[in-house]
Amino acid sequence: MTLPDIDNSFNTSFNGSWSGANLTGAFGGSVQFSSTAGSQAGPANALSASSVAFVSTLGPDRGKATITLDGQVVATVDLYSATSQPAQVVWSTSGLKTTVTHTIKVTALNTKNAASKGTRVDYDAILTLK
Repeated sequence: MTLPDIDNSFNTSFNGSWSGANLTGAFGGSVQFSSTAGSQAGPANALSASSVAFVSTLGPDRGKATITLDGQVVATVDLYSATSQPAQVVWSTSGLKTTVTHTIKVTALNTKNAASKGTRVDYDAILTLK
């Protein structure tokens, strides 16, 4: 088994309103973030992998995002936590066919857990296993 394309080695496609921020503990020391509903991020090209994971930041001002795999929404993740926790695997899946390629997109929703002070979604990394 190999672990290819960690962090920003994918050519990432950003649609909508995203900004960059340095963040201690994040992959590569920085993240892209958005609070704009409908803003999407993900690898620019389809990938061949048996497992895929989305890495983000949990925190007191974080919101919710959907994960779309191969054109279907497969999860809504709530990034709220009472404490800031960078570089967390917040969603993953395995058992994907490696004989076909897959697409993954993260979409900011501009919604939040009632306890959260904000709706920010951090896009830190997509991890894959072949």
